[in-house]
Amino acid sequence: MDKLIRTFTGSDAEVWLGGDQLATLSKIDISVNGKFEDVTVCGDYRTYPVYGGYSVEGSVTVYKIDSTIQKKWGRAYRTGVMPDIKIITKLRDKATGKSERYVIHNVVFKNFDILNCESQKPIEQNVSIQAVDFEPLEEI
Repeated sequence: MDKLIRTFTGSDAEVWLGGDQLATLSKIDISVNGKFEDVTVCGDYRTYPVYGGYSVEGSVTVYKIDSTIQKKWGRAYRTGVMPDIKIITKLRDKATGKSERYVIHNVVFKNFDILNCESQKPIEQNVSIQAVDFEPLEEI
């Protein structure tokens, strides 16, 4: 039961995008997806998954307080020059003081909201991301 009490929540997470802490972070979801090809062999009824690499993808949602995303990525899309961005994540266990940290390398914004609003609700801005690699910096 003690382990369930110490379950992480989103309040235990911190994220930095391009060196700036995302103070208005609402949600982040980054996944590593394996690429597998199905291989079958004559005389064998089974299918074997053969590993062929991986991809890193996800999304970041922040409460909109300025035009930072549109300025940086709008310029990148219009000029074709993509900035070199990395994401650093930190999930801290307050009870033990230990942290799980990752760095996500070569991040690009696949798409971003220019405006997505609803009456009487805080405006959130969603960004779909793709990255080249991930690296664990610290594990619990």
